[in-house]
Amino acid sequence: MPFDENGIRPSVIFNPHGIPSRMTVSQLIESLLGNVCAIKGMHHDGTMFKPVDIEAISDELEKYGFNRHGYSQLYNGFDGSKIDVQIFFGPTYYQRLQKCVADAEYSVRHAMTDAITYQPLEGQGSNGGLRIGEMEKDVLVSHGASRFLHEKFFKHSDGYTEYICRCGKSAIVNHKDNLYKCKYCKDDADIVAVPTSWTAKLFVQEMESCGVGIRRAPRSFQFEVDDNEQREFSKIDNYDEETAIELTKLSEDMIDDNNNATLVEDV
Repeated sequence: MPFDENGIRPSVIFNPHGIPSRMTVSQLIESLLGNVCAIKGMHHDGTMFKPVDIEAISDELEKYGFNRHGYSQLYNGFDGSKIDVQIFFGPTYYQRLQKCVADAEYSVRHAMTDAITYQPLEGQGSNGGLRIGEMEKDVLVSHGASRFLHEKFFKHSDGYTEYICRCGKSAIVNHKDNLYKCKYCKDDADIVAVPTSWTAKLFVQEMESCGVGIRRAPRSFQFEVDDNEQREFSKIDNYDEETAIELTKLSEDMIDDNNNATLVEDV
C-alpha cells in the first residue's frame, strides 16, 4: 500500500467513480472533517442532513498546513517513488462486510419452477437455481457452445413440444387416446410437432386473449441456400423414409414416458 510523508498507509483504496453513482458525498465531507478532528484531537457532530460549512473546514485544514481540499502526496509502497497525482486521503468510518465463499456457495439439483412460465426460479430464497442471464448467454454464444445453449435454454428450462396444424393454428393432440385433430381444418388436419418453449406458447395465448390472431405456418423440410434466379444453386433436402423415422424419434424424445409434452427440467 502507498504511504504519505508521515508513513501513514491507507486501509482501503476505492475508485472515485463510485462516488457519484452511489451518491455518498457525505463520506467525503466526513473524511475532510476527520482530518481536522485528527489534527486537533477533538470530536465533531457528524449527524446527517445537518448544514455543513465546508469552506470553514477547508480553512481550518489550511491553517494547520494541509491541503484545503484534503489531498495528500503519497509514495509508492514498493520503491518509495513519488506518485505524481493528488490523492484524497483522510479517515472515515468503514464497516467491513464479511462475505465468504463458503457462506455464498449454493447449488440445487431440482429447483422450483414458476407456475406461469414453467421456468426455474432463481435464488436461494426462492429455492431456485443459478439462472443463465442475457450476458451469460452472450458468453456462451461467443464460444459457439450451441449444444450447451440448447440444453440450458430448452431441456433445463421451459422446453415444450407444441403441435401445430399446417393452417397455422394450434392442434389438439393426445397420444394416449390417439387423438389428433384441428378445430379449423377438421378432417383435413396436417399436424406437425414443433420444438419450442412454454413462454412462446404462453405469449401466443396471451395475444389471442387480446383479440390478436396469430397463424404460424410450418415450413416443409426443404431449404434453399444461396440460390440465383435460375435456381442453379438450390440445395434441396428430400428426406427419405429412414430419415423421417429418425425425425419422428427425435420428436418423441421430447415427450416423457407419460406422453406429457411439457418438458420442465430443473437447474
